[in-house]
Amino acid sequence: MTSSVHMFGGEVGGQGKSTVCAAAISVLEAKECEFAIFDADYTKQDFYKAHIHLGCQMVRFSEAESLIDEANPIFNTAFDSVPTVLVNLPAANIIALSQWFSINEIAVLAKEYRIRFIHWFVLDGSPTNSALLKRSIRHFDTSVMTHVACRNFGKTQHWELFNEDTELQELLAEYQASVMDFPMFHGEAQRQIIAEKHLSLHQAASYEGFKAIPRQRVKRFIRESAAA
Repeated sequence: MTSSVHMFGGEVGGQGKSTVCAAAISVLEAKECEFAIFDADYTKQDFYKAHIHLGCQMVRFSEAESLIDEANPIFNTAFDSVPTVLVNLPAANIIALSQWFSINEIAVLAKEYRIRFIHWFVLDGSPTNSALLKRSIRHFDTSVMTHVACRNFGKTQHWELFNEDTELQELLAEYQASVMDFPMFHGEAQRQIIAEKHLSLHQAASYEGFKAIPRQRVKRFIRESAAA
């Protein structure tokens, strides 16, 4: 069996990486798939609190030698044949993540044990964000980790800079990275309640504190996320 480790990041906070990861979880829940969840973002832990009922575990990528094994449960879970492993990454994580891959020769182990790593790099349409994506693609070539450029339409509807960035488009083609358009979540008031109550999207879709229309918007968002 081939296991897949899906890492949701973007290097800068606030692009919606946790939302994209939460949407992926809701899709897997709806399909009754087997999966495991890890939250590597110690700064807030909101994602962890929203998914602890699904067995979400906290891990940490760190440059400190004393914390060198903190992220190992991610690989170990995939090694134990859990088919899908999802990881919510913190911002500014590329150095620590790279060190974990390098010191532990994760690329070698992944090939030996048929474990795929996919980095869902969430974008907000800014040149800074695109520059960080280029850096990540160059740093983790396809023998280590494939990339998905996730254009978050919840952050912007304007992707001209992304589309016109010739260097980026050539990199995406060279490294066989795909592009995914992530839908907008409609309803800021409901988004705030979901965050405050630490609800997963699957829970929010049936949350009694929402009336029928807000619940339906959550269901629509999950459905559109699956289609993306």
